[in-house]
Amino acid sequence: MKHIAIFLLLCVPSMYAQNPLEGEWITNSLLINFKVEDHNLFVLTQRKYESFGYNTVFGKNNKNQYTSYYFAPCGNDCFPSITGTFEPIAPSYVRLNALKFEQSGDCKHRNEKLHNDTADYYIYKVSDKKIFLVKSTSKNEKEDQEKAKNYLLVTCIKDNVVYNRKTKMEIEVKGMEPLPAQIEKYATDILQLKNFKILVYNGLEDRAAWIFAVKDLTTGVITYVIQENYIDEKGKEAVGFFDCTEDEVEKFRQ
Repeated sequence: MKHIAIFLLLCVPSMYAQNPLEGEWITNSLLINFKVEDHNLFVLTQRKYESFGYNTVFGKNNKNQYTSYYFAPCGNDCFPSITGTFEPIAPSYVRLNALKFEQSGDCKHRNEKLHNDTADYYIYKVSDKKIFLVKSTSKNEKEDQEKAKNYLLVTCIKDNVVYNRKTKMEIEVKGMEPLPAQIEKYATDILQLKNFKILVYNGLEDRAAWIFAVKDLTTGVITYVIQENYIDEKGKEAVGFFDCTEDEVEKFRQ
Protein backbone atom coordinates (compact mmCIF):
# COMPACT_ATOMS: atom_id res chain seq x y z
CA MET A 1 0.00 0.00 0.00
CA LYS A 2 2.90 2.33 0.84
CA HIS A 3 4.45 1.71 -2.58
CA ILE A 4 1.14 2.51 -4.30
CA ALA A 5 0.87 5.82 -2.43
CA ILE A 6 4.42 6.79 -3.43
CA PHE A 7 3.68 5.88 -7.05
CA LEU A 8 0.56 8.08 -7.08
CA LEU A 9 2.48 11.01 -5.62
CA LEU A 10 5.08 10.65 -8.34
CA CYS A 11 2.37 10.61 -10.98
CA VAL A 12 0.82 13.94 -9.92
CA PRO A 13 3.54 16.19 -11.40
CA SER A 14 3.72 14.07 -14.54
CA MET A 15 -0.03 14.51 -15.13
CA TYR A 16 0.34 18.27 -14.93
CA ALA A 17 3.40 18.08 -17.19
CA GLN A 18 1.26 16.74 -20.01
CA ASN A 19 0.41 20.26 -21.07
CA PRO A 20 -2.30 20.40 -23.79
CA LEU A 21 -1.51 24.09 -24.40
CA GLU A 22 2.07 23.51 -25.47
CA GLY A 23 2.87 24.94 -28.90
CA GLU A 24 1.58 27.69 -31.17
CA TRP A 25 -2.05 28.85 -31.40
CA ILE A 26 -4.20 31.49 -33.03
CA THR A 27 -6.15 33.21 -30.23
CA ASN A 28 -9.18 35.50 -30.33
CA SER A 29 -7.23 38.21 -28.49
CA LEU A 30 -4.02 38.87 -26.60
CA LEU A 31 -3.73 36.90 -23.36
CA ILE A 32 -3.91 39.89 -21.03
CA ASN A 33 -6.42 41.80 -18.86
CA PHE A 34 -7.73 38.62 -17.28
CA LYS A 35 -10.01 40.49 -14.89
CA VAL A 36 -12.22 42.02 -17.62
CA GLU A 37 -15.42 40.23 -18.55
CA ASP A 38 -14.57 40.13 -22.26
CA HIS A 39 -11.73 37.76 -21.37
CA ASN A 40 -13.87 35.13 -19.65
CA LEU A 41 -13.17 33.01 -22.73
CA PHE A 42 -10.09 32.56 -24.90
CA VAL A 43 -10.46 30.46 -28.04
CA LEU A 44 -7.29 28.70 -29.20
CA THR A 45 -7.11 27.18 -32.69
CA GLN A 46 -4.19 25.67 -34.56
CA ARG A 47 -2.57 28.14 -36.93
CA LYS A 48 -3.04 27.50 -40.66
CA TYR A 49 -2.50 30.24 -43.23
CA GLU A 50 -3.66 33.34 -41.34
CA SER A 51 -1.98 36.57 -42.47
CA PHE A 52 -3.06 38.65 -39.49
CA GLY A 53 -4.50 38.18 -36.02
CA TYR A 54 -3.25 37.14 -32.60
CA ASN A 55 -0.72 34.40 -32.10
CA THR A 56 0.11 32.80 -28.75
CA VAL A 57 3.01 30.46 -28.08
CA PHE A 58 3.17 28.35 -24.92
CA GLY A 59 6.80 27.40 -24.32
CA LYS A 60 8.06 23.85 -24.28
CA ASN A 61 10.73 24.47 -21.66
CA ASN A 62 10.42 24.17 -17.89
CA LYS A 63 10.01 27.93 -17.42
CA ASN A 64 6.33 27.78 -18.42
CA GLN A 65 6.48 31.03 -20.37
CA TYR A 66 4.02 32.21 -22.99
CA THR A 67 4.16 34.98 -25.59
CA SER A 68 1.03 36.48 -27.12
CA TYR A 69 1.33 38.98 -29.97
CA TYR A 70 -0.47 40.67 -32.86
CA PHE A 71 0.77 40.04 -36.40
CA ALA A 72 -0.12 41.56 -39.77
CA PRO A 73 1.47 41.82 -43.25
CA CYS A 74 1.56 45.63 -43.22
CA GLY A 75 4.38 47.36 -41.36
CA ASN A 76 2.39 50.58 -40.83
CA ASP A 77 0.65 49.27 -37.75
CA CYS A 78 1.06 48.91 -34.01
CA PHE A 79 2.24 45.48 -32.91
CA PRO A 80 1.54 44.76 -29.22
CA SER A 81 2.87 41.69 -27.46
CA ILE A 82 2.53 40.11 -24.03
CA THR A 83 4.93 37.87 -22.16
CA GLY A 84 3.81 35.93 -19.12
CA THR A 85 3.75 32.58 -17.40
CA PHE A 86 1.32 29.68 -17.25
CA GLU A 87 1.13 27.33 -14.30
CA PRO A 88 -0.79 24.04 -14.44
CA ILE A 89 -2.62 23.92 -11.09
CA ALA A 90 -4.73 20.80 -11.74
CA PRO A 91 -5.10 18.37 -14.66
CA SER A 92 -7.73 20.61 -16.31
CA TYR A 93 -6.76 24.04 -14.95
CA VAL A 94 -4.07 26.58 -15.71
CA ARG A 95 -3.14 29.85 -14.00
CA LEU A 96 -2.20 32.61 -16.45
CA ASN A 97 -0.06 35.52 -15.32
CA ALA A 98 0.65 38.39 -17.74
CA LEU A 99 3.93 40.08 -16.82
CA LYS A 100 5.05 42.49 -19.52
CA PHE A 101 3.31 44.53 -22.24
CA GLU A 102 5.47 45.68 -25.16
CA GLN A 103 4.79 47.41 -28.48
CA SER A 104 6.61 48.10 -31.72
CA GLY A 105 5.74 50.00 -34.87
CA ASP A 106 3.24 52.86 -35.07
CA CYS A 107 2.15 52.95 -31.41
CA LYS A 108 1.09 55.64 -28.95
CA HIS A 109 1.33 53.77 -25.66
CA ARG A 110 4.52 52.82 -23.88
CA ASN A 111 5.79 49.46 -22.77
CA GLU A 112 4.91 48.56 -19.19
CA LYS A 113 5.29 45.91 -16.53
CA LEU A 114 2.02 44.37 -15.40
CA HIS A 115 1.02 43.73 -11.81
CA ASN A 116 -1.55 41.26 -10.49
CA ASP A 117 -2.89 40.46 -13.97
CA THR A 118 -3.64 36.82 -13.26
CA ALA A 119 -6.57 34.41 -13.36
CA ASP A 120 -7.34 30.69 -13.41
CA TYR A 121 -8.80 29.05 -16.51
CA TYR A 122 -10.46 25.71 -17.15
CA ILE A 123 -8.98 23.89 -20.16
CA TYR A 124 -11.71 22.45 -22.39
CA LYS A 125 -10.58 20.50 -25.44
CA VAL A 126 -13.15 21.07 -28.18
CA SER A 127 -11.16 19.05 -30.72
CA ASP A 128 -7.54 18.24 -31.61
CA LYS A 129 -7.36 21.67 -33.26
CA LYS A 130 -9.33 23.83 -30.85
CA ILE A 131 -9.24 24.54 -27.10
CA PHE A 132 -11.37 26.80 -24.92
CA LEU A 133 -9.85 28.52 -21.90
CA VAL A 134 -12.79 29.37 -19.64
CA LYS A 135 -12.22 31.62 -16.64
CA SER A 136 -12.93 29.75 -13.41
CA THR A 137 -13.77 31.17 -10.01
CA SER A 138 -14.94 27.97 -8.33
CA LYS A 139 -12.49 25.30 -9.59
CA ASN A 140 -15.60 23.12 -9.86
CA GLU A 141 -14.90 21.01 -12.92
CA LYS A 142 -18.53 20.01 -13.47
CA GLU A 143 -19.67 23.66 -13.45
CA ASP A 144 -16.77 24.80 -15.62
CA GLN A 145 -17.33 22.03 -18.14
CA GLU A 146 -20.99 23.01 -18.46
CA LYS A 147 -19.93 26.64 -18.92
CA ALA A 148 -17.48 25.60 -21.64
CA LYS A 149 -20.13 23.57 -23.48
CA ASN A 150 -22.47 26.56 -23.36
CA TYR A 151 -19.80 28.66 -25.06
CA LEU A 152 -20.09 26.33 -28.05
CA LEU A 153 -23.52 27.93 -28.59
CA VAL A 154 -22.12 31.43 -29.12
CA THR A 155 -18.71 30.94 -30.77
CA CYS A 156 -17.68 30.60 -34.43
CA ILE A 157 -20.68 32.60 -35.66
CA LYS A 158 -20.18 34.80 -38.73
CA ASP A 159 -20.72 38.50 -38.13
CA ASN A 160 -23.10 38.76 -41.11
CA VAL A 161 -25.76 37.27 -38.85
CA VAL A 162 -26.61 40.93 -38.17
CA TYR A 163 -27.27 41.81 -41.83
CA ASN A 164 -30.79 42.81 -42.89
CA ARG A 165 -32.24 42.30 -39.43
CA LYS A 166 -35.18 44.24 -38.08
CA THR A 167 -34.39 45.81 -34.70
CA LYS A 168 -37.11 45.05 -32.14
CA MET A 169 -35.74 47.18 -29.30
CA GLU A 170 -33.42 50.19 -29.33
CA ILE A 171 -31.82 52.33 -26.64
CA GLU A 172 -29.35 55.21 -26.56
CA VAL A 173 -26.20 54.42 -24.62
CA LYS A 174 -22.60 55.58 -24.47
CA GLY A 175 -19.76 53.12 -24.68
CA MET A 176 -19.50 49.65 -26.18
CA GLU A 177 -20.01 46.75 -23.82
CA PRO A 178 -22.39 43.80 -23.45
CA LEU A 179 -25.65 44.69 -21.72
CA PRO A 180 -27.08 41.56 -20.03
CA ALA A 181 -29.62 43.63 -18.05
CA GLN A 182 -31.11 44.85 -21.34
CA ILE A 183 -31.17 41.28 -22.65
CA GLU A 184 -33.25 40.33 -19.60
CA LYS A 185 -35.63 43.19 -20.41
CA TYR A 186 -35.79 42.01 -24.04
CA ALA A 187 -36.53 38.44 -22.96
CA THR A 188 -39.32 39.66 -20.68
CA ASP A 189 -40.90 42.36 -22.87
CA ILE A 190 -40.25 41.16 -26.43
CA LEU A 191 -39.95 37.38 -26.12
CA GLN A 192 -42.44 37.40 -23.23
CA LEU A 193 -40.59 34.74 -21.29
CA LYS A 194 -41.47 34.31 -17.63
CA ASN A 195 -38.87 31.78 -16.56
CA PHE A 196 -35.59 32.05 -18.42
CA LYS A 197 -31.81 32.14 -18.03
CA ILE A 198 -29.01 33.78 -19.99
CA LEU A 199 -26.75 30.77 -20.47
CA VAL A 200 -23.79 32.55 -22.00
CA TYR A 201 -22.80 35.35 -24.35
CA ASN A 202 -19.88 36.22 -26.57
CA GLY A 203 -18.73 38.99 -28.90
CA LEU A 204 -19.04 38.69 -32.67
CA GLU A 205 -15.63 38.96 -34.30
CA ASP A 206 -14.72 42.29 -35.94
CA ARG A 207 -18.02 43.92 -34.96
CA ALA A 208 -19.40 45.86 -31.99
CA ALA A 209 -22.00 43.19 -31.34
CA TRP A 210 -22.69 40.38 -28.87
CA ILE A 211 -24.79 37.25 -29.10
CA PHE A 212 -26.64 35.91 -26.04
CA ALA A 213 -28.09 32.41 -25.66
CA VAL A 214 -31.34 32.74 -23.69
CA LYS A 215 -32.98 29.52 -22.51
CA ASP A 216 -36.68 29.23 -21.75
CA LEU A 217 -36.58 27.12 -18.59
CA THR A 218 -40.17 25.99 -19.13
CA THR A 219 -39.82 24.64 -22.68
CA GLY A 220 -36.05 24.23 -22.95
CA VAL A 221 -35.99 26.26 -26.18
CA ILE A 222 -32.94 28.47 -26.74
CA THR A 223 -33.39 31.84 -28.44
CA TYR A 224 -30.44 33.94 -29.52
CA VAL A 225 -30.66 37.65 -28.79
CA ILE A 226 -28.14 39.86 -30.56
CA GLN A 227 -27.01 43.26 -29.34
CA GLU A 228 -25.43 45.56 -31.93
CA ASN A 229 -23.89 48.96 -31.16
CA TYR A 230 -23.96 51.64 -33.86
CA ILE A 231 -24.39 55.36 -34.59
CA ASP A 232 -28.03 56.19 -35.34
CA GLU A 233 -29.42 58.65 -37.91
CA LYS A 234 -29.09 61.52 -35.42
CA GLY A 235 -25.41 60.80 -34.92
CA LYS A 236 -25.90 59.40 -31.43
CA GLU A 237 -24.56 56.17 -29.98
CA ALA A 238 -27.29 53.55 -29.92
CA VAL A 239 -27.82 49.85 -29.34
CA GLY A 240 -30.27 47.70 -31.25
CA PHE A 241 -31.56 44.27 -30.25
CA PHE A 242 -33.13 41.47 -32.28
CA ASP A 243 -33.51 37.71 -31.93
CA CYS A 244 -32.89 34.56 -33.95
CA THR A 245 -34.01 30.97 -33.61
CA GLU A 246 -31.55 28.10 -33.24
CA ASP A 247 -32.13 27.11 -36.88
CA GLU A 248 -31.42 30.65 -38.08
CA VAL A 249 -28.16 30.90 -36.15
CA GLU A 250 -27.07 27.47 -37.38
CA LYS A 251 -26.83 28.89 -40.92
CA PHE A 252 -24.13 31.31 -39.78
CA ARG A 253 -21.88 28.88 -37.93
CA GLN A 254 -18.40 28.38 -39.34
